[in-house]
Amino acid sequence: MARVEGEIIIHRPVPEVFDFVADERNEPRYNSAATGQACLDPSGIAEDRNHAAVDLYWLPLGAGGRCVRINGRIFESFSARLQRRDPCDLYHSALEVQLGPSRYVIEMAPVWNERSNERGVVAEGPVGHRKAGRFRLFRYEIRRWRDGRIPDVGEAVDSPRRLTSEPACARRILDLVPQVPTAVWGRDDLKTGEMWNSNSLISWLIARSGIEATSIHPPAGGRAPGWQAGLVLAARPIHRPEPRRVLSWHAGGLPMKPTVSTPEEKRTPTRHGFAGIGLASCLRGLDQTFRCGRAPRG
Repeated sequence: MARVEGEIIIHRPVPEVFDFVADERNEPRYNSAATGQACLDPSGIAEDRNHAAVDLYWLPLGAGGRCVRINGRIFESFSARLQRRDPCDLYHSALEVQLGPSRYVIEMAPVWNERSNERGVVAEGPVGHRKAGRFRLFRYEIRRWRDGRIPDVGEAVDSPRRLTSEPACARRILDLVPQVPTAVWGRDDLKTGEMWNSNSLISWLIARSGIEATSIHPPAGGRAPGWQAGLVLAARPIHRPEPRRVLSWHAGGLPMKPTVSTPEEKRTPTRHGFAGIGLASCLRGLDQTFRCGRAPRG
């Protein structure tokens, strides 16, 4: 084990710190002097698949922030009154994924609440309204943060909860993060029956990865707004954009049959020229055709 001098910070629950440090496989996570033992692919995900874990954390809404906590209580008070039930404690969720000696934190957060430049941002979305997302104050980001941290993890309740230890499942979750929908935070634009938020992100990833998510619930007496939205959306089929039909013409004016062109194939040469060469090129071909006195057939 490499020698460590000075101060180190280990982002783990206090009861787990000793076991975490005692395991030499964890040393590269907190000691930069240690040599890494894993070979990484271009995306930065470890290829060592012998060890994996997916842990779920439940954090009280507004942990470490008085303003968010007060606003959350006001929101829950009105929601409980409208639904004729007792108010509940509100929770925000996050995932910690371990794959080999690498560890990743997955969560949704405001773009302005973390100063670190290397925080694994894979996507951004608007808050409150689609147009409001033009301003930094009204944008959230989705993070797949290698060796990252969960703010106020010390206040987590009934956490961590181990969801799976399957390496294939852990890698699938990491691969799915960039595919998460970036819906408007706080609204139900996707017609799921519940607003989209950070809990929606986590439940969507869990369900899409194949982990049984219907049995996962927040701590007793608590509620996780947006959780159901992620489950509903994950159950829907993924709609991929259909290829566009583009009518292309040979530069000499000879008509071509309509070809199917995807954005990736937009500049792919064919035996007739270029498929999907654009409106301007089509008009030039027509112009040359009529100048030669030959009208296109078909």
